Amino acid sequence: MAKLDIVIARPQIGATGITGPTGPTGTGAFTGPTGPTGVTGMNWKGAWLFSTDYVVNDVVTSGGASYICILLNNNHIPPDPTYWTLVAAKGDTGPLVTGPTGDRGNTGAAGITGPTGPGAGATGPTGETGPTGASGGPIGPTGPTGVPGVNWRGDWIFSTTYQINDAVAHNYGSFIATAINTNTEPPNPACWDVLTAEGGTGPTGATGPTGNYGPTGPSGTGPTGPAITGATGPTGSAGVDGTTGPTGSIGPTGAKGIDWTGDWAPSIPYYVGMAVYHGGSAYYCILLNIGEQPPNSLYWELLASGPTGPTGASGSGPTGPTGTAGVAGATGPSGTGPTGPTGTAGVTGATGTIGPTGPIVTGPTGPAGTAGATGATGPSGTGPTGPTGTGPTGATGDTGPTGPSGGPPGPTGPTGESGTGPTGPTGTAGITGPSGPTGITGASVTGATGITGPIGPTGPSGDTVTGPSGTGPTGAAGSTGPIGPTGAGALTWVSVTGTSTTGTANYGYVANNASLVTISLPAAASVGDRIQVGDAGAGGGWVITQRSYQIIYFLSINTTSGTGGSIASVGNYNAVTLRCVIADTTWFVETATGNLVVT
Repeated sequence: MAKLDIVIARPQIGATGITGPTGPTGTGAFTGPTGPTGVTGMNWKGAWLFSTDYVVNDVVTSGGASYICILLNNNHIPPDPTYWTLVAAKGDTGPLVTGPTGDRGNTGAAGITGPTGPGAGATGPTGETGPTGASGGPIGPTGPTGVPGVNWRGDWIFSTTYQINDAVAHNYGSFIATAINTNTEPPNPACWDVLTAEGGTGPTGATGPTGNYGPTGPSGTGPTGPAITGATGPTGSAGVDGTTGPTGSIGPTGAKGIDWTGDWAPSIPYYVGMAVYHGGSAYYCILLNIGEQPPNSLYWELLASGPTGPTGASGSGPTGPTGTAGVAGATGPSGTGPTGPTGTAGVTGATGTIGPTGPIVTGPTGPAGTAGATGATGPSGTGPTGPTGTGPTGATGDTGPTGPSGGPPGPTGPTGESGTGPTGPTGTAGITGPSGPTGITGASVTGATGITGPIGPTGPSGDTVTGPSGTGPTGAAGSTGPIGPTGAGALTWVSVTGTSTTGTANYGYVANNASLVTISLPAAASVGDRIQVGDAGAGGGWVITQRSYQIIYFLSINTTSGTGGSIASVGNYNAVTLRCVIADTTWFVETATGNLVVT
């Protein structure tokens, strides 16, 4: 089969001819005429645009060809001959010629290498010497410089820096640089315009007949060439970053906190999660309400109700804080002083983990007090029974020591087998002695309940000690102790009487206007921050709006991302709590009361 070589010639630009010599300066006294203006060059404008105003000598590309403007125009597409003249046409596809298949001949000898083709064009002729100026006159001014022409650079090379108007060949087309660039491959429109486009593919020629097989050549194996590893090519540019993966699912809701609001008041709207103090106990709101007084179980759940505080002195001063539990001391003398006033109930602390049962220790019976006037009948002298297997009760508050008996105590009967002897006769009543200072261990005053320990093994029964019977008078009630400090995690509440406000993390807002109240999400928030919004029943309702980078999730739905998304109330007393799960941007509905509109 004959081989047809097709050579695509790229345009070649000849070198600039040398400048002719300058004529001699005349000696006359008058100015010579101005030299002729140089020929105006082409003004390259790139691809034709319908909105551009073109002037004479502007050059554009359109449909793979290039045209020069011959008449001022706008929106006249080339090749309209009234306004444009063809500069370079798009090359036609050459015909496909298939020669007849000849017989396979013998391999001919290698031909000689052909001469090297022409490179740059021939040097242009030397310009004519300009005419000598008139005698005595100066040289006339140089005419204006023409528009720069195309600077042909040959094949495009990635490592070459190209200047504006540099032209290159690449992938069977030619391109002109519109910006200084290095390693920006044509036809990137940021740096290159098309001069001439690649011609279309010609039709496929008919398949020629199959030639005869030539004789089989001798078999043989050439020597193995040396193993040569080419130089490593340049590192490619970094790939485009992959799209961001989907946002992970929202983690489980953390434990519910408590918003401590102090004393209960009938005029404040209470939302789920708020806690109040009322009637000596603390209560937790389980349903939105106003004016529903604790302990109404439909709206409130008991949070803490403390046991009777330690017995105070007979005065009416405020009850001091309960001291730390001391070690049980020895039983005091058998006399009993009057019972002090009962203190107000303190708030019960949270039940802790059950601790191990402590050892049962019964102190020795103290000596009988000296005989004196008989005081008021004190509490039963029976000693405490040893604790059962339940964990130890918190330490008993201190009780003042028993005043001395007014008369001698009756003798204690002998102890029977059961461990308890008959009670001796009561001594004659004596004058009640003054209340003594606080003793180590009181017998009948219950202190604040301590942390319950784990159930331990049942301890051995303690020895029973019988003392004189009798009960002293109950003291006057002590004053109410101060309210404890606000618990951690409380929100700061704001009543919004206007129609809009900017939200702040860890704030609560009560909409209290007959018109709609707009509350925007906080611009900045940390993970775990929250915002709570409720309605005071004024009739306007509320709406929570978003910023351009924010979104709110509510169960299986979510708001529209950005400023178009919002959550709004439907009726009076609707409320919602939002929790931040991705700093600044992403929130979810933690609790909601009533029907809400998600946009």
